[in-house]
Amino acid sequence: MNEVYLEMSKKLDAKLVALENDFEDIFFVIEKAIGICTIVLLEMKDTVIKKDFPDKETEIHFFKYVKPGVYSRLIFYVKLLKIETRKPSTTCELQLRYLEAILRRLQKCYIDNGDIYQYYRLKQTFLDDKYFLRNSDFPRINTDNIHQLIDRKFSTAHDYTFALLMAHEQLIEHIGNAIQKLTSFCKGEIKSDCTISQSSKLHWTESKAAMVELIYALHSSESINEGKLDIKEITEVFEKIFNIQLGEVYHTFLEVRNRKIERTKFIDHLKKSLIKRMDKADEK
Repeated sequence: MNEVYLEMSKKLDAKLVALENDFEDIFFVIEKAIGICTIVLLEMKDTVIKKDFPDKETEIHFFKYVKPGVYSRLIFYVKLLKIETRKPSTTCELQLRYLEAILRRLQKCYIDNGDIYQYYRLKQTFLDDKYFLRNSDFPRINTDNIHQLIDRKFSTAHDYTFALLMAHEQLIEHIGNAIQKLTSFCKGEIKSDCTISQSSKLHWTESKAAMVELIYALHSSESINEGKLDIKEITEVFEKIFNIQLGEVYHTFLEVRNRKIERTKFIDHLKKSLIKRMDKADEK
């Protein structure tokens, strides 16, 4: 029975790997990943409710390993979205302090769930029938996941806790790598090909949405570094050149995408302006 769910999990992993390999915009990846994980969890829920499990061992295995494995990915991306949207876009020092504080909060989860974390780390089994069976009378008191109190057909006392611990392991690794990379960058060990060494006297006088539209157009056409730079890197360069703070460019891009008419308003304006100039030059 669990083979069906394991196949769902494998397909999910493949989709997430492809998503992260094909797209570099972190917010786009997170948005799509949350949607994909949610769909798989709902498919699993429907299958569980319709077919149930042939025995307790299969049910325990599902709620101890399979569901938490998928659920942890959803928790990972949801928490990563919050981390990324709140990350300061100023100095290296502030970014490092922010990430280090996040890391400490993530690690605190292991202290808050000490007994379960020990059970998880030591791969213990003696409480499986209490922790991972839906009809268990073990108290469900995890205040972080109220949903388990009302959705007893697809939750147990600690499948969410296991998913949370797995997600925090992924987040700690992710944040640790980000800290290491940022530390190296701050020390000058990593130098971007597009670093602007001198302050610019240029100022952007169009809207921020117009600049975001231009950035995405250049990225989509692979006009800069053969498309090997991600949106964030291009954005940082534009911000330095034109002395502007664009904020969350992905959210601005969503607004551009959702336009009812003239989705490429600024690009169209550039084209018309250039053609007009050429026509005037031809008249001379």
